[in-house]
Amino acid sequence: MWWFQQGMSFFPAALVVWSAAAFIFSFITAALLRHVDPLVPYISDTGTTPPERCVFGIMLSISAFLGLVTMYVRYKQVEALTQEEENIIIRLNRIGLLLGLISCLGLCIVANFQVKVHLCGVSEQSDD
Repeated sequence: MWWFQQGMSFFPAALVVWSAAAFIFSFITAALLRHVDPLVPYISDTGTTPPERCVFGIMLSISAFLGLVTMYVRYKQVEALTQEEENIIIRLNRIGLLLGLISCLGLCIVANFQVKVHLCGVSEQSDD
């Protein structure tokens, strides 16, 4: 049996591969439809117009779910390996789970509310 077929260890690998595929597929779609400059595009510009917006949103939502599952599995692994006397590790594990869940929520928000935001660094773009 391969290492990635044992238990839930395939989730981190699936998260990385799926997230990379989300960026690559939305870029390819945007470049083929000439919505972005194929040489030097902003990553966020590849997911702001349909149909690449839909591909980007769906795939990043799935990445957020895979991240959520990965964080929970890691939380349970650390919980199983620690003893009751190790309060600092238990507390850090819970904090790590909370930060991971918040990160996955942020990823889901980014995936589903695409906005074009490039002027100079990070700033709001007005339509004036």
